Amino acid sequence: MLMRWIWFIVPMSFCIEQDPFSVVVPRVPVYGLLGSSVTLPCSISPTLNAVNFEVLWFRPQEGHTPILFYQDLEIRENPRNPQFQGRVSLIGGLDKGNVSVKLENIRLEDKGEYICRVEKTDEGEEWYDEATVSLQVNGKY
Repeated sequence: MLMRWIWFIVPMSFCIEQDPFSVVVPRVPVYGLLGSSVTLPCSISPTLNAVNFEVLWFRPQEGHTPILFYQDLEIRENPRNPQFQGRVSLIGGLDKGNVSVKLENIRLEDKGEYICRVEKTDEGEEWYDEATVSLQVNGKY
């Protein structure tokens, strides 16, 4: 009887699907100098072409209004957090899974957490993952 259960359980273990990708960010805070620019790193593992994915960057303390929203091969202007208008951009490399953003003219109020969220829809199935990046802002010396 035990042998029958083993034959049933073993094949089932090979049917478990792996996650299509994971979002990877640094575990330590990113530091930026007041008035300068900084890159908030975020990438996809395994490395995938993210050109046809959706990429959202937002601050959890400000709801889900994105500071950057990439969809359908372009950066969407609305809805967008007005505090970041003209100061945030994708740094390139979507084809290599790099979904990092560059934040320019850093302000003290930029300090805090940012969420990098990547979504993929394929044949009616949707997958997403997200991770948090912490930004520390230092004053000029």
